[in-house]
Amino acid sequence: MVPAARRRGNGRGGYVPLRGCSRRRRASRTTGWTRQNRPANLRNAVSSVILPVTPAVRQKEKMMSDFAFNCPHCNQHIEAPEDMLGKQIECPDCNGTIQLPEPKSQPPPVLKKKVVVSKRPVAPSQASTSPSGNTERYGMPNYDKYAKYTQKRDWKSLCTLNGVELDSFGTKKELKVLPKYLEENEVVFALTSGIMEQTETSNAFDWGSNTWLVVLTSERFLFLDHAMLTSSVDTQSIRHDRVQAVSASQGWVLGKVTVDLGARTVVIDNCQKATVAAMADLANKWLAALQKRTQEAATAGGTGDSSPLDEIKKLAELHSMGALSDEEFAAAKTKLLASM
Repeated sequence: MVPAARRRGNGRGGYVPLRGCSRRRRASRTTGWTRQNRPANLRNAVSSVILPVTPAVRQKEKMMSDFAFNCPHCNQHIEAPEDMLGKQIECPDCNGTIQLPEPKSQPPPVLKKKVVVSKRPVAPSQASTSPSGNTERYGMPNYDKYAKYTQKRDWKSLCTLNGVELDSFGTKKELKVLPKYLEENEVVFALTSGIMEQTETSNAFDWGSNTWLVVLTSERFLFLDHAMLTSSVDTQSIRHDRVQAVSASQGWVLGKVTVDLGARTVVIDNCQKATVAAMADLANKWLAALQKRTQEAATAGGTGDSSPLDEIKKLAELHSMGALSDEEFAAAKTKLLASM
């Protein structure tokens, strides 16, 4: 049986019968055939220009080229290097003339335009940024973060911002109802829990000392005590304009917060040790900022340059910050409106 790759011709590779091998043996055995290779000089010359692609040639010579096509005369698959593009060649199989296509012209490189961004001055805002990157508003560091956590009711992240853990022991019910008792735009700064003595407004079903949730906000000190057997909640609220100072006392394990109101003091005992220091520090900073703004407003009002409408705006701002109570704001507003 003659192999399918048999080719005869001058200067071409193929299979020829072995000498002394009969025709009958050649027909029954493939071993009666031997490979006839091209002469070395002809093979190298043809390989350097162009060759037909056959499995034997590809495996032996491992020819690598860049451009592949089929002969239009004999449909022989041919590969050629790119530097032959645009020239006329002869097909190595049928000797037909083939005109290779012109090489594709590469598009010119696209030059990117440089966009010059002018530096415009940024308008100053009410918030200032400290060197540590914390946003400070109204004299309180991280004011915007406190406002965001308050809006999301994320008390755990708020405590983490203060460097303490959320102390929810005995106050899970109070934390759950806390959003119901916050005023509009009221921002929570710190949370803690501790024992307070019963007052005249305490629930009748409770007795002795109870565990209260203490909340420092932008408006006041808020105290919540949820009843054990009912759904009622005892609340106490102390506006910042009545607070003179806040102090913290730390023991071996627990701590104590004391709110000085001048005529009396409110003591929250058995608090988590780390929370009392954070609450006292934030409360004193906020009270100092409120006092400073009150003095600035009073100084601006004494010059006589501002109109009554400007004074009302300043009073409204102080009222929203908790520096003025509802009665004081209403009285001052009525006085200014009467002077117009």
